[in-house]
Amino acid sequence: MATVTHVIIGGGAGGGSGHSYERGGGGGGAGGYLSGTTSISTGGTYAVGVGGGGQGGVDAYGSGSGAGTAGTSSTFNGQTAVGGGYGGSQGNGGAGGCGGGSGGSYGSAAAAGSQGGAGGFSEDKAGSGGGGTGQAGFAGAGTAGAGGSGTASSITGASVTRGGGGGGGRSQGNEPGAGGAGGGGAGGDASNVTGSGSANLGGGGGGGGSVINDDQTGANFNGASGGSGIVILSYPTGSFTSATGGSITTSGGNTIHTFTGAGSFVVTVSSPSSSASASNSPSASISPSASRSPSASRSPSSSTSASISPSSSKSPSSSPSPSAAPAPTLSALSPNRGEHESIVAMTLTGTNFTTEYYTSGVAELAVAVSGTGVTVTNVVAVSDSSLTCNFVIARGATIGTRTVTVSHTGGTSGTQTFTVGAPSDFLVFFA
Repeated sequence: MATVTHVIIGGGAGGGSGHSYERGGGGGGAGGYLSGTTSISTGGTYAVGVGGGGQGGVDAYGSGSGAGTAGTSSTFNGQTAVGGGYGGSQGNGGAGGCGGGSGGSYGSAAAAGSQGGAGGFSEDKAGSGGGGTGQAGFAGAGTAGAGGSGTASSITGASVTRGGGGGGGRSQGNEPGAGGAGGGGAGGDASNVTGSGSANLGGGGGGGGSVINDDQTGANFNGASGGSGIVILSYPTGSFTSATGGSITTSGGNTIHTFTGAGSFVVTVSSPSSSASASNSPSASISPSASRSPSASRSPSSSTSASISPSSSKSPSSSPSPSAAPAPTLSALSPNRGEHESIVAMTLTGTNFTTEYYTSGVAELAVAVSGTGVTVTNVVAVSDSSLTCNFVIARGATIGTRTVTVSHTGGTSGTQTFTVGAPSDFLVFFA
C-alpha cells in the first residue's frame, strides 16, 4: 500500500464590475484548498479534474447585476476542492471554496468560504476583497479591500503560495485593493487596469473600478477573470511498479505528478513486497523455509541479482570447507517469455541448487537476468534441482532475448534464454 500526498485547489472566481455612482466591484474568491493523503493499494485509473477560473462581471450600470461568475471545482479520488465564490457588484459576493467580496455600498454580510476565507463586505463605495485560502478578504471602507492571502505548500519540493483572493475595485479616487498573496488579481483602478487571478494558483480575479460620477457620466469597468486550479500528487519514489499522468518530476526522494488540466493518474501495483535495488539486474532477498546455512555468514561485496539466505541452519561443530563447491547447473526455464507490465511466476530446473558445500560456509543462491527492466523477486530453493521465483517486467523493459543464470559461492551456471515482448508480440509467439 502506498501513501499519496495531495494538494487540490479549485478554480478562482471572477471579480464583480464597477457600478453606478463610482462604486467598485468586489474581488473574486479563491478556489477552495484541500491537502491530505490517500492510500492506494491496488492498481487502476484515478480520474483528475482541474477547475477553471470564473469570468469577470460585465459593466452593470443600467442593466444586469454585474457580478462575476464562480470558479469550478477540482477533484481527485473522492476529494473536491470547491470553486471560488463570485465577486459582487450591486450586492454581496457569492459563497464558495473562498467567499467573494461584495460591491461598494451594497455589502450586508460576508460571503462564506467552505474551504478557505470569507469574502469582505463593503462599508463604503469601494469594493471589498475576495477571500483567500488562508485568510478572509478585507472590507471596502474608504479604500478598496485587499484579497485574502493564500496557503503555502512545499509538495513540489519548493514552497509555493496558492489561492489568493482578488482585490476590490477602486471608487472616488481611492486606490484599488491589492490581490492576495498566491495569485489573487488586483482590483481595478480609474484607468481600467484590473488584475486576473493567476492560472494554476486558483487566485480570484480583481473587482472592476468605476469612474461613474453623480451626474451619471464616466464609465464602469468590468471585473477580471479568476485563475484555474491545480491538482498535485506526491509519493515516495518506487511506491508503484509504474505511474503516469500529469507532468512528472522528482524531488527529495519523492515523485510528483502535477495536473493543470483534466487527466488520469494511472498506477500499476505489483504483488511482490520485496524491494528492488538500483542496478542492471535489481536484487531482492528472501529466506526459503528449507535449506542449510552454516553459522558463519558473508555477503558478497558486489551482487546485481536476487539472492536468498536460507533460514534453517545446519552447523556441524567440525566440518571441512572444501576449496571448491559444486557449481549449479541450469537446464530449463518455464515459462521462457513474458510481456511488459507483468509478473511472471518462474520455475528453474537444474542441479546443485541446495548443496551444503560452500567455500564461504554459507549457502547463498542468486538468479540474474541480463539487461534492464526485469526484477527478480521471491527466490525459493524448492529442492536441489528446482527453484521458483518471480520475474517482474517493467513497462519500459527492452524488448528481446535475455540470458538467465543461477549462481552461489561454488560458481555460476550456464545460461538459458528468456524473451521480453510487448503484449502485441505474443500474438506472434503463440500463433
